[in-house]
Amino acid sequence: MNKKSALAFFFSTAVVFVAVLALVFWPSQNTTPVARGKSPAAPITQDITPEQLLAQDLALSDTRVHAYTLGSRSEVMGVQPVGMHFTEAAAACATANCQQVNIYNYSTNTTITVLVNVDTRQVVDVLEQPGMQVGVNSRLAQRAIEIIYADEQIPLMLGRAISVDEIMPMDASMNDTTCGSTHQCVGATFFAQNNYDILWVMVDMTDEVIVGYHWTHRDINSSEEVAPYITPENCPPTPPGQITNRDGWTLTYETTPSDGLRVFDVYYNGRLVLKSSKLVEWHADYGTSGYRDSTGCGGGGGFPIYPYGNSQVFNLMDGSDVIGFEVVQDFRMSNWGATCNYRYEQRNQFYADGRFRVAGLAYGKGCGTNSMYRPVVRIDIAVDGDPNDQFALWNGTDWVNRNVEFYHTPYDNQPPNPSTGNGPYNYDANGSIGVVYDTGTGRGFHLIPDRGQFNTNSRGDEPFLYVVQHKPSEGDTDLTQPIGQCCLDDHQQGPHLYVNGEAIDNRNIVIWYVSQMMTDVTVNNYYCWTVSVNPVSTFPCWAGPMFVPYSFNAEPGEPVTHNETHPGGSSSSLQLPAGAVNHPTAILYTVRPTAAAAAPTNWGFADHAFQLLAYQNGYSVPSFTFNQPVNVTINYTEAGIAGLDEDTLTLMYWSGTAWVDAATTCSPTSSYVRDTANNTLTVAICHLTEFALFGENVFTPPPPSYDSYLPLLTRE
Repeated sequence: MNKKSALAFFFSTAVVFVAVLALVFWPSQNTTPVARGKSPAAPITQDITPEQLLAQDLALSDTRVHAYTLGSRSEVMGVQPVGMHFTEAAAACATANCQQVNIYNYSTNTTITVLVNVDTRQVVDVLEQPGMQVGVNSRLAQRAIEIIYADEQIPLMLGRAISVDEIMPMDASMNDTTCGSTHQCVGATFFAQNNYDILWVMVDMTDEVIVGYHWTHRDINSSEEVAPYITPENCPPTPPGQITNRDGWTLTYETTPSDGLRVFDVYYNGRLVLKSSKLVEWHADYGTSGYRDSTGCGGGGGFPIYPYGNSQVFNLMDGSDVIGFEVVQDFRMSNWGATCNYRYEQRNQFYADGRFRVAGLAYGKGCGTNSMYRPVVRIDIAVDGDPNDQFALWNGTDWVNRNVEFYHTPYDNQPPNPSTGNGPYNYDANGSIGVVYDTGTGRGFHLIPDRGQFNTNSRGDEPFLYVVQHKPSEGDTDLTQPIGQCCLDDHQQGPHLYVNGEAIDNRNIVIWYVSQMMTDVTVNNYYCWTVSVNPVSTFPCWAGPMFVPYSFNAEPGEPVTHNETHPGGSSSSLQLPAGAVNHPTAILYTVRPTAAAAAPTNWGFADHAFQLLAYQNGYSVPSFTFNQPVNVTINYTEAGIAGLDEDTLTLMYWSGTAWVDAATTCSPTSSYVRDTANNTLTVAICHLTEFALFGENVFTPPPPSYDSYLPLLTRE
């Protein structure tokens, strides 16, 4: 099977005590109404495919895998296609058919991820992930059903008997039990006889016992009947999509088995800014217990919510103006709109001015009226490339570089940690809580949380923030395992396991961002909720940070000098006086390879063009005007001005219809200072737009000539 083929819908299982035990398959589709509404596993309708079996055999024969499993109770939870989601060590998977084998070690509470090149029959990478449980397979789901069905307390608590068909075990956790974070667990939900109360039953699959019960309640305003689950027929068999040079952006995107929509290799105007972003899982927190939902096509263990259609690309609008685009993927359960049926959406937004946003939406309806949604987002930032990144937090008066891994929570009452900051965030005047920048070039991004300012009816993020050193085992592959508890209100959201005091200064770093959105079922104040699907009446909650680019920051009362080098060897220097701005402003300098439009008549382009944008409060300010003139000094090259009259070199700005002398942006008009001996030109500008250097052509076309023709005379 080609690696770009449709994702398979089957799960394999093998207990690893050196040998592989028998496979157990899941029964046919359920027809009884259920509270949770999800399938316990993607149905297996035939034996494991030859390539999956080969990948599994190769993984279980690898000595590195033996080191993590021999002498321990371990089990293969699934085998899935790799797609374009692999580590650097497995780079051959870009063109080869690779499979990912997911193994769970019960004894050490560890997941082992094995990447196998099926074409060459080689194990290309083995990753150990301590403290992680992988999504369960069909054998464990069947065993959970047996345990739940045999429990005598459940019918007494519900006031009715239960059937096998309505038991839907899913990835879940429960506080203060082994199903918090140390054992492999599933949960199932049941409606009580009154059709209002919902009972949660938590099963520890490591010890194979029920460890707890919990009650939630459905919305009293809901009138729909409990709907049966309908197994999805297929996941969209779509290859990765690409966007090339749209509004300056180039990127690739794909739907993963369980990490939702992944956007990767993102460039803006030729510069790498984002290696990868994905929404690993959703925590649906109901106080004491809850679900750890993943989204995708499945295949590697667990029970993801499937994509609803293919990924789509839409315009981002500001009124009637197109200001960028977004890549959108919808994930929903078949009976979304009914109680205990969920819908999630990812929106990766890219603006023509260089901003981007990683956003997630929860629509509900959920298994209770008091649910908290927490999307766990991994952002492998890459400012001017992966290396040399630095993160700084705003402390209320200044930017403070963080040199070791840390987390920050929005609460005061958190466990002490010398590398963390707790309590409400400090926001600078741009609404930013942190900046991530390249230590070599100085370029970076402001990280701006959602506080309701993005015109999406959001009530804000209130995020947990984690900044860690990049490691392949921490998300370079599909994280089929739940990485955290669903239902704690402290820093233990999953990415805390990656905070180990390692260096993050001048490194390749990864940002984990966990927003919080609380359901509101109050009539006329709905949030994270769906009232009905037909007709559609939804009230989704938005979350996710905006990244605003900058080349340098300008603060009131502080002079700034900023230097930029162009590909051809020319350079620019900007000198901002102390009074240039009266509000904190992020300035983005972007090199343009060519002028945006044709040069003026009889003028030539001098191989030096750039754009200046200003951002305040997280938004770009078109045609930003400085309070005082800003000097721009250009150091040009001889090659760049070949064929041009050096004495006529002029910096021009694009007015929208024509190139105009940049000196006229100030009043009175600025004067030029030309030093032809040193190939420099200086002029003051007063507002920002797109600029280019031009000069008059040395060889101008000659004036038209007029020839006279006389009659031809001949002589006999």
